[in-house]
Amino acid sequence: MKNAFRRGARHMVLAMALVSLPAWARQTKRPPAPVPAEIAWAKSAFISNAGGLCDPYDPVSFGGGPNRAYREFYADAEKWGRYHLASSPANADLDFVIRFSCRAAPYRSETTTFESKPFEAQLRLTILDIRTHVLLWSITEPVSTAVLESNRSKNFDYAMGRLMTHLRAIATKSAPHT
Repeated sequence: MKNAFRRGARHMVLAMALVSLPAWARQTKRPPAPVPAEIAWAKSAFISNAGGLCDPYDPVSFGGGPNRAYREFYADAEKWGRYHLASSPANADLDFVIRFSCRAAPYRSETTTFESKPFEAQLRLTILDIRTHVLLWSITEPVSTAVLESNRSKNFDYAMGRLMTHLRAIATKSAPHT
């Protein structure tokens, strides 16, 4: 009886070890994927305005009009000072394409059926290598909606701040290691 119990306990421990092995294997850290070096090596950038109106029934739903994303991104990039902001793509290493857009946003209601909110707003920054026209990186930040326009405006500013934080991070990660 004691032997049967020990054997059962050993089998139980072995079974638990085998079951947890895949979970342990998934937890091993992989090295981070590299960020294109062109982002670090670039000295100048051109900022393209891909525009953006969000709600077709209320063009000022986030305030600031269709060029707000461009104006705010340009001001933030200028304040950051990492890249010289070129007035022409011909004088730049990178093209930062900024866009504010909306898409239909499916969500689950309390009845667990899919319905549709009017829209889901987002800021999207696409980084292109001007010389090769290759897409190097893309950052998308959701912009939360709100009932009051003043809160929507704050949410827009907050999302722009997060986008700039991500841009700073990738510009740092892509820096060549010496």
